[in-house]
Amino acid sequence: MIKIASTYFTIYEQLKKNIIQIILHFFNLFLIILNGKLIAKYYNQDIIGVYNIEFGLFALIHSFTYSPFLQYLKNYYTNYKFILLNSIVYSIILFFITFLFLFNLYYYNILTSRASFLLIFFLLICNFINSVICDYFNLIGDLKKYSLIMLLRNIFQFIILLFYFILDHSSIDYQLYILWLSQLLPLLISLLFLKFDFKKFSFKIFDFRIYFNKVNSYIFPLMIMSIFTWFITFIDKFFIKYFLGFSSVAIYNVNFSLGAKIFLTLNSFFLLFITPKVYSASDFCIKKKIIYKYTIIYIFISVPILLILSFTYMNIGFLLLSENYKSGFYLIIISSISYFILTSCYLLELLFYSENITKYILYSNICASSIIVIFNLLFIKNYGISATGFSILIAFIFKYIFLIFISNKSLYVKL
Repeated sequence: MIKIASTYFTIYEQLKKNIIQIILHFFNLFLIILNGKLIAKYYNQDIIGVYNIEFGLFALIHSFTYSPFLQYLKNYYTNYKFILLNSIVYSIILFFITFLFLFNLYYYNILTSRASFLLIFFLLICNFINSVICDYFNLIGDLKKYSLIMLLRNIFQFIILLFYFILDHSSIDYQLYILWLSQLLPLLISLLFLKFDFKKFSFKIFDFRIYFNKVNSYIFPLMIMSIFTWFITFIDKFFIKYFLGFSSVAIYNVNFSLGAKIFLTLNSFFLLFITPKVYSASDFCIKKKIIYKYTIIYIFISVPILLILSFTYMNIGFLLLSENYKSGFYLIIISSISYFILTSCYLLELLFYSENITKYILYSNICASSIIVIFNLLFIKNYGISATGFSILIAFIFKYIFLIFISNKSLYVKL
């Protein structure tokens, strides 16, 4: 209890020190929810369904190509404190691979239009650049600039969505493109507002063949893992689209994402504090102590939120979404519990990422993905989106139990 109290005191001191950044961080949550309210109230359900499916394809490409490389860059900079010019060349190659992926999706009519193809392509590039910068600020503990980037993105997204509603929200002809532009333009604008001084970095160049072999050997397992990571967060929408249609995708995702946003934002707040500590710690035992202590605090904060949501989810649905989606309001509490468990997994996964033993994360994602696929194939026809929601909850529970078991088996740490 003394150690837990000490952790509380540490968090309190960090809250005092970074109060402005923290206010910005939770103001971001308000803007995210407000943007969701605008979309739920004014956008056509089928359009939202199409956007959710296309966004799932965007996430798949990002997870398979950029996400593993971002993890490599994060670990490399943490260890060596300089940037390789080879990384820029490798990034350009990834841009080309991305273009080929998207072109095939467009050629086979999986993407609805050429505009979607181009918007998603540029969004992937801008999102990658933004992620590199955000990861850097996160690693050095600069919460102010990290929060500023997120704030600018959400403010400009709100402005774009609101501007469209003021002009003509009755027409659905361009709603899909506005949704994509509300993702792309804020990224561009926030990067323009951000002053990033590259002169302070030390740049070096290595033999390209050695570098490429080293990167590929590092990211290949992560690429395999990213497929199953994508499965546990996006495959549910594709099952619903196949069996129930785009409108059901919209009802499911609008409700399910509301609960998810609350805990993803709360979790990102914790990760801001934990990530620099875990990556800078040299000993496995110390890393595990840090993660476990903050996880206890995370649970103490999250449980009251879950209790409030369980009694008020109907009122929250009417307030933050739209009456058009009330048939799925119960999904808010299911998603809140699910993403509380998943974000607890994210805290624990830092241990494995920092030690480069990501195979256990892969195994947990394979287990969770299998549960989601099996449950949807068996039950979605008879139970609809309810089956999908509960499949996510059960899968995340199994994922967390697996990670806890592996971390405790590898090394016992007394809290």
